[in-house]
Amino acid sequence: MLAFLFNNSANALSATMFILYVEHILNLKDDLGLFLIIYFLSAVLAFPFWLKLSSKISKSNTWIISILISCIAFASVVFLDEGDKTLYIIICIITGFCLSCDMAIPSSIQADIAKKLDEIRDVLFGFWAMITKLALALGVLISFSLLYVTSYEQSDLNLTSSYAIIFLYCLLPIAFKFIAIYFINQFKSMK
Repeated sequence: MLAFLFNNSANALSATMFILYVEHILNLKDDLGLFLIIYFLSAVLAFPFWLKLSSKISKSNTWIISILISCIAFASVVFLDEGDKTLYIIICIITGFCLSCDMAIPSSIQADIAKKLDEIRDVLFGFWAMITKLALALGVLISFSLLYVTSYEQSDLNLTSSYAIIFLYCLLPIAFKFIAIYFINQFKSMK
C-alpha cells in the first residue's frame, strides 16, 4: 500500500504541475494537447510490452524497471529550456510508455494479493481506492501549498516559483518514486 501511495503521489504531483511546467518553463502552452496525446498514446501502445515482461521477470521487478526508466527520463526535464519541444516529446513518449506499467502492474499485484486474502478482499480494494484519492489530494495540496509560499503569480512568474514548478513537476516525484521502489522491495522480501 505504501508503494502504491508514493508512486501515485508522484504521478499526481506531475499531473498537477504539467500545465504550469509547459506554460511557464517550456513556454509551449499551444502544444499542451499534443503532449497529452503523445503521452497517453504511448501508454496505450506499451501495455502489451509490460504485460509480457511481467510474465517473464515478475510483476514487482517489472514495476521497478518501469519506475527507474521513468525517473531517468523525467530527470532530464530539469535541463530543458524554453522551446525544447522535440526533447519534451521524447520525454512524453518514454514516460507515457512507463505510465501503462503504472496503470496495469500495481492493479495486477493487488488482484494477486486479493486472491490470497479473499476474506478481506473488499476491504483491500476499498483501501486501494482510498489511497488513489489520497495520492491525488496530496499532489494538489503539496503543489499549491509550495507555490503559495513562493508567491506564485501566473501573470508575473518569479524565479523562486520557476524553481518550485521544476521541483514539484519532476524532482519531488522522482524522490517519491524511489521511496515506492523501497516499499516494493520490502513487499518482495516478505513474499
